Amino acid sequence: LDAAESSNIVGKSSYKPVEIEGRTLVKMKGVNRMQVYTMTKFTNEIDYNAGISSLIESVRDMYPVTRAPRIPVLPEKFTNNMLNDYMGKSVDIKLGLHKELVETRGFMRNMSPFLILGDSEKGKTNLLKVIISQAREQGKVYVFDSLDRELYYTSAMAGVEYVDIVEDMEDFMEDIKAMCRERRGAYALAVKENANIQPKYFYSTLASCYIVIDEVDEFVEHCATYAKAVVDILKEFTEVGGNVTATMHISKGKGFDELSKWFKTSSNGIVLGQQGMNSIFPMIPPREQAAFGEGMLYLNGTYEKLLLPMYEQQEE
Repeated sequence: LDAAESSNIVGKSSYKPVEIEGRTLVKMKGVNRMQVYTMTKFTNEIDYNAGISSLIESVRDMYPVTRAPRIPVLPEKFTNNMLNDYMGKSVDIKLGLHKELVETRGFMRNMSPFLILGDSEKGKTNLLKVIISQAREQGKVYVFDSLDRELYYTSAMAGVEYVDIVEDMEDFMEDIKAMCRERRGAYALAVKENANIQPKYFYSTLASCYIVIDEVDEFVEHCATYAKAVVDILKEFTEVGGNVTATMHISKGKGFDELSKWFKTSSNGIVLGQQGMNSIFPMIPPREQAAFGEGMLYLNGTYEKLLLPMYEQQEE
């Protein structure tokens, strides 16, 4: 660059451009002169690439067993089908990638109820689809859809029981009661053989079972006349190893009925987008809150920012 071009880019400076390879001006708070060094001598790009390759091979020869950790890079396009391509913490349900470590994060099925909070059009139902796709491979999944019917496609899926909250609710409650009785009975027999076995551990060894609810407020409204009975069933369901996962609009969930209060006792969930004034999970500074396509995962008082996948349905 000549002096005029340099001035346009970095502004006024006592330093002038010089004809020395690798010499440059850097503007931060002030203007500084810097010398760029390379790891190998070269005269053109081909020489440079060859020199770097040779350097890498020499380092490998020096350390034939030890490998430097790879620099983690988030994918430009991220779908649920890519979750198993990454390492991470051992969880029952994978939700996304840690923004800094690029490792999978998620939740265990004993973390119930698990809430997905967010404003409209922030990806709550998309994430619910990601969860269902994994949960149905582990065991049975009961699905309660919202009025938008975005989960109706799951009614044709193996391992999924699509529940019409008007027509099927009575049968659903009987099914859950029967499952709870069966699991309680199995635990009673197990205790006779091993008095030290803990309920939480025993139920974790049984087949997974999930109840997935899209839009808690709609669910609560439909169950208003028998909310106490539903709460009792959901509580027992979680006690015997079942998981309840539900979406909730960030500005809703303000009811004081038994069912709403039970959902708000959750200490585990994920917030998509801005947190608003919802006080279910600890408040964090606005600058740390998740942008679109991200989520802040809360697990027992801790939180991590995740990159969330777009759901792509696999062919059966």
